[in-house]
Amino acid sequence: MARKMFTFLGVAVYQPCTYEMGSFRSKERRFTSLAILDILQQQSGPWGPDDRLIVFATPKAKADNWDQTTRERKHGDKNVPYETLEAALTSGRETFPFKYEFRLIESEHATAAADQWKLFNQIAELIHDGDEVYFDISFGFRFLPVMASAIWTYVRTLRRDVKLGGVYYGAYEAGQSNAPDAQSNGQSKRIAPLVDITSMVRLGEWANAVTLFDRAGDLSMLEELTRETWKSVYGSPSMESGTVRQIRKIISELGNLVDALATCRMAAPTPPPSEKNADNKAHGRKDKSTFARVKNLADLFEELNQYAIPSDNELAPITSLFSKIGHLIEQLRTDDRVEHYWSAAQWCVGHNRIQQAYTFLLEGVVSKICIEALGEEKTNDEKARTLVTTLINHVNQKKEDGIASLSTKYSPDMWNPIYEYVMKLEKSIVGILDSLRSSRNDMMHGGMNDNPSDPEALKSKIKSFLEQLHPSYEHFKCPRSRSELSI
Repeated sequence: MARKMFTFLGVAVYQPCTYEMGSFRSKERRFTSLAILDILQQQSGPWGPDDRLIVFATPKAKADNWDQTTRERKHGDKNVPYETLEAALTSGRETFPFKYEFRLIESEHATAAADQWKLFNQIAELIHDGDEVYFDISFGFRFLPVMASAIWTYVRTLRRDVKLGGVYYGAYEAGQSNAPDAQSNGQSKRIAPLVDITSMVRLGEWANAVTLFDRAGDLSMLEELTRETWKSVYGSPSMESGTVRQIRKIISELGNLVDALATCRMAAPTPPPSEKNADNKAHGRKDKSTFARVKNLADLFEELNQYAIPSDNELAPITSLFSKIGHLIEQLRTDDRVEHYWSAAQWCVGHNRIQQAYTFLLEGVVSKICIEALGEEKTNDEKARTLVTTLINHVNQKKEDGIASLSTKYSPDMWNPIYEYVMKLEKSIVGILDSLRSSRNDMMHGGMNDNPSDPEALKSKIKSFLEQLHPSYEHFKCPRSRSELSI
């Protein structure tokens, strides 16, 4: 991994200044890039021979502020001695452990879009996989802050494992001059703040990460931001003990929810111990269904909303972004476990997880039928669930022999209530359910049948099924009968 700082030179006559950032202070420097490197090396150790300072300048800025052949500049009414950046790097008074490079910006003003894109590509091409990138935007073109943010967003997507080290602005104009002392030979020294705007650039990443989750249900970017950048930027003890800690919990639980949705972990109650193994711990294990995950997240978001974040705090916009995720989670929330299947299926369709949507919707309807016909204790009964889907297929296809055969395979206390219930359903609903079952099988088996549906048809069908089988499952709320109806 190489650390690379990109800096830009203008044509101004830059004055020596000492820069401060927090408790760190640079040497007196004419060029902010060197002041930034002073402070970075105080913070995290010296840069090495693989690290780079990369300097960009137009032809005029190169002559004024880079070329070591320039020994004086006009300042006011007279010429004054002047040391350029190249001269400072090569004078021998100080040994710099990193290497440096110069790149020429051909356009003096870069007002044309083509010139700006050329500069954009010049910089982007110098960033490689694994690099840690820094920007000094103190000098040069006024559009550099915007370009630095755009470049970072671009390379973050294009390169692997790149990291944003920092974006800095040397606020010379905000500095103050100290009173002369003996060590300064009667000369006053200017001290100015070094402004770290990294969190502003990273906010764009947080916004992109929330959008990615919103549109695709992909949490990877949020997890990566939390893992790689959160502690360094927002890791002060006071923040870590409050809002940051809560957001960490939310992201962790979001990861659990996304995994549960991806693997169709249903909302059914945790099964009791089996008769074969009465000592098993199934009954006491934690509920890891999507239903439980959504409830946990709702509680976590409610706790997050209790933290009062001042508007001038860098966490304020991030918590606002997380509020949007909270609204997304509310779309999945319901107090009924069986109705939750429908909302989970709808969420999966909205995030292009079509196979999971089919599974959630079909299993939700089957659960509803089992509860209505047999009672909630039979929700997870595999035999009952298989009977429901098989019987629906036989009834819809008018397979009388198949129905008769089924009646001999199941005990009357299971067969009679389910058969009676299915026969009371509207014929149109039975057809929809059989079509839902067939499409789900088509998805699950990779279209390995005589008449596989194309992707567009499968996406269209699940949307239609969701509209027809609405979350209240009104079609399936039939009163249970205890009659011994059979064929």
